[in-house]
Amino acid sequence: PVDSEKLIEGAIKGMMNTLDPHSAYLGRDIFSKVQEETKGEFGGLGIEVTQKDGMIIIITPIEDTPAFKVGLKSGDRIVEINHESTIGLNLDQVVERMRGAPKSKIIIGVVRDGADGIKRFTIVREIIKIKPVKAYVLDDHYICIRLTQFQKNSSKMIEKSLVNLTKKSIKNEKLKGIILDLRANPGGLLEEAINLSSLFLNEGIVVMIEGKDTKNREKRYVKKGGFKNLKTPIVLLINGASASASEIVAGSLKDHKRAILIGERSYGKGSVQSIIPLDNNGAIRL
Repeated sequence: PVDSEKLIEGAIKGMMNTLDPHSAYLGRDIFSKVQEETKGEFGGLGIEVTQKDGMIIIITPIEDTPAFKVGLKSGDRIVEINHESTIGLNLDQVVERMRGAPKSKIIIGVVRDGADGIKRFTIVREIIKIKPVKAYVLDDHYICIRLTQFQKNSSKMIEKSLVNLTKKSIKNEKLKGIILDLRANPGGLLEEAINLSSLFLNEGIVVMIEGKDTKNREKRYVKKGGFKNLKTPIVLLINGASASASEIVAGSLKDHKRAILIGERSYGKGSVQSIIPLDNNGAIRL
């Protein structure tokens, strides 16, 4: 006997894997884990990965996670998991193999530019709880905001930090500048990138999404109303591991002449992913 549901799932998986390296069918288990990640709590190593030219590449290890602590770096190519090759595996299969019970060990083998052979790291999995926003005052008149990931309500946390720190910690409530640190931020929710940009912009386009048919362009505009800071000078920090939603915010604030960018050329992930839930509790990532 053959399970027709498994046959249909297999057909959808094959179709999505053939489409492009970033599209995939997510079974119910994987889809539920994706939802956990955007909420900011999940079990694993704490790395953001992508697939490029058949290789699994680390975009960035997330701060204060097991992967960050052992020394995995942006640009490392994952070639082994527990001494088994990752060649032929797609992105979701690799992610699934890296997940596991908290306190369990995993050995990740990577190839690193400038290093000979395979470097192996033994990592102990943990429940990853990401606190996306860290904010503090510099020199009495400047607020530094570090955003590690665009997860749900990140922009509200930043708004709250700006309001509270200005009232309580900025001398004479004279805010002279904002440092927005998006270094090694791998991205996350598109909606949060628009919400964050809207805190500092009055109007205009935040991002334009273009598909195969260039006539069908989706324009996402600055949100009207709510908290706005339109005058305080902003310096925005990026580096080679700033990707996706980070690049949308950086590009938007730069194009609107609202912020000065400082750092390195960013990662270059110019794609927006849509997750479409299906009736069987799975989803398609397109």
